[in-house]
Amino acid sequence: ALALDGILRDDPRPLEEGEGLKKGKSIA
Repeated sequence: ALALDGILRDDPRPLEEGEGLKKGKSIA
């Protein structure tokens, strides 16, 4: 996952690229 996804989600746990985009956009 991209580091930006972790920052947007405020979650340091790495995710798959798709998961990061989905969760990052839905939460951010």
